[in-house]
Amino acid sequence: MEHVVFTPADITAFCNLILVVAGVGALIWNGWKKAKEPDVLQNKKIKAMEERLEAHERIFEKMRIHLDNDKHRLDEIESATRVTNRVIIQTLQVLVRHGIDGNNRDELIEADKELNRYLLNERWGHEKSEDKKEKE
Repeated sequence: MEHVVFTPADITAFCNLILVVAGVGALIWNGWKKAKEPDVLQNKKIKAMEERLEAHERIFEKMRIHLDNDKHRLDEIESATRVTNRVIIQTLQVLVRHGIDGNNRDELIEADKELNRYLLNERWGHEKSEDKKEKE
């Protein structure tokens, strides 16, 4: 059986082989990193934009809720204003008729009752409290 003998030149050649393989590996690794660098930068930009978009969506949702609440309130005000205007115009019409000919006493009494009913019950919500008293 023969013994394997390594000479210093063999050891130097082996070390050089390891250095060449490591150098080629480093070149490949650096080339791969350079090739992927635009993707990494693009992914960072996309992530930052997504975070901004989410923040804007949260703000938009809050604004939408506030606008919906405001619209609901304005619709209620408009509805109440229409009823108020109707009652006022009817009352003024009765007063004008009465002023013209001095008649329409019964109509004035009825208009007064309707105005009071509206002001106390519908406009200021006293009807609800009166209904509760009647139920008890």
